[in-house]
Amino acid sequence: MADIMELTKLAVSIMGGGGFVTWYWTHRNRRSEDYKSLDAAYRSLLDRYFDHPDFGDRALTDDFAEKFKSDAMKYHYFAMSAHSVMETLHDLYKDCEYAGGRGPAHHEEWGHVFRYHTRMHRGWLEANTDAQEDGYVKYVRAMLPFAKRGAGLEVSNDKRKAA
Repeated sequence: MADIMELTKLAVSIMGGGGFVTWYWTHRNRRSEDYKSLDAAYRSLLDRYFDHPDFGDRALTDDFAEKFKSDAMKYHYFAMSAHSVMETLHDLYKDCEYAGGRGPAHHEEWGHVFRYHTRMHRGWLEANTDAQEDGYVKYVRAMLPFAKRGAGLEVSNDKRKAA
């Protein structure tokens, strides 16, 4: 009977340890795949900035409706693409331990990317909230208050500077 108990303990121990190892490698591989996918999407976004450098000028993007009249649809889809990448970051990291459970704006690897591009195209988001998921829009509004440059309420992209 003691042998059966010892064998049962050993079997449970092996299964439990094997389960942990399986969970660990699955989690690690999923995180690696998420990173590769995000990195590819981000690289594509950066290529689009290279093709349209004005879309990376916050003085213009804050007043996009006026500044991009002749390229209104081009900017619309550009900003939508930028927010789609940021929304993916939000979906993947909104509860992430690497962000202290505070979402992508605080993520150690992607936080600066999220904050920069979300602020860059924040005016478009405010004018097109129905183009993105409600949870993403609420998170952006809560984490990154909106103010046009020069309005006296500017939020700096550089955390080291006072707003």
